Amino acid sequence: MTFDIDKFDSNKSFKKFFGKLDSFGTKEGYRFALIIFCRKLNKNPDQLIQMKKKLLEHEIDSFLDGIPCKKTRRHRRGALKKFFEVNGRKNLEISVVKVRSREPRVRPEYVPTLEEAWKMADYAGSLKNRLVIIILFITGLRISTLRVLKYGEVPTKELWLKEHTIKNELNNGKKNLAIIVDPEMKKYAPNACKDKIPYYVFTSEELTETLKNYLDERERKNGKIDDDEFLFPSGYRGYSQKERANKPISTREIQRIVKNAARNAGLKHWKYVTPHCLRKTFMMTLINQPEGSRLDEADREFFMGHILKGAQESYFVRTGIERLREKFSKLSFSPNPPSEKEHLTKELAKLYGIDYEVVVSEAEKRSSRKPTHDEIMTVLGEFIAKRNKKEQKIINLSELQDYIKNGWLYLNHLPDGTAIVYRDA
Repeated sequence: MTFDIDKFDSNKSFKKFFGKLDSFGTKEGYRFALIIFCRKLNKNPDQLIQMKKKLLEHEIDSFLDGIPCKKTRRHRRGALKKFFEVNGRKNLEISVVKVRSREPRVRPEYVPTLEEAWKMADYAGSLKNRLVIIILFITGLRISTLRVLKYGEVPTKELWLKEHTIKNELNNGKKNLAIIVDPEMKKYAPNACKDKIPYYVFTSEELTETLKNYLDERERKNGKIDDDEFLFPSGYRGYSQKERANKPISTREIQRIVKNAARNAGLKHWKYVTPHCLRKTFMMTLINQPEGSRLDEADREFFMGHILKGAQESYFVRTGIERLREKFSKLSFSPNPPSEKEHLTKELAKLYGIDYEVVVSEAEKRSSRKPTHDEIMTVLGEFIAKRNKKEQKIINLSELQDYIKNGWLYLNHLPDGTAIVYRDA
């Protein structure tokens, strides 16, 4: 009996091997590796374990030598080694594959800058495609996770997380929606929650607006969206409209959306841009935040869905969702993030309940050009004074004593070395 793909899963040795694997993702990857090896030798799994030791070792080493990528080679070595060990062939001598952490990639990749990622979104071609691009570089979700997001459900056994559906978050008026990633998602896609690490991330305000527009358009075209429908349904025209809503978008379709957007946006290295590259754009954005909104390392690792040290894991997952939402809301996803002075000015305006954009608009009107920081601060001081019916000034700390001697009162100081003083108007 030679290799037959239709009867592959019925081989006794394969069933025994498959039963020993826990992870859906591992099962899928190991099965694929074994199929390729069986096809190369034109033998089924039951025939492989009957081969003589020296011949089998030679065939395995020859098979692995033909794989250019060391990471792929190591993965397939692990699959074959596990298969033969489960079936009693524990004494095989197979060449060890070592992979350095900074091993050059066989397939080149290009990580877009934040400015290039936004340009890709602008050239994505449709509202759905635009949302796919933005959600990849603003949440850093893995492609398998993105595929199985649902509109009104969170696949999880944790009762406290079930309420944080996209639908509920929108209905509750949240500007930064919580996106929950949970091991239960693996029933829809084996790799949807890597290493079974639960975590959550949030949308930016720009992403939330795009999501609202997408859902409105989808509802206009197809009617009410059911809770159990996927956020990104399949685009395969072979299914009816109802069937597509209950099948997730394919990995291939997401890859095509990203590649086309990179090409249409005029990126020089568009051929090397993949969905995973946009996840790296998200990671670099977290690292390069202005001082006032920068996250600590543990927060960044959590938002990336990485394993955390010690007892931090349960602390992040089970508590503080609103605390992390507040931190995420301060992150800047603008291609040109605000300077430290601008950030402080915005915080000051927020402190007094003043719309910062109105202040900038007034300063621009007075100067007939883009206003300087000092001009904006002058207008903001006037707005604050009017609100409190007191005359206020923002001065250097070195001038504070002189102002106090002249009847001014000290109100507060700012991190940039200035102070607010006031007196009755």
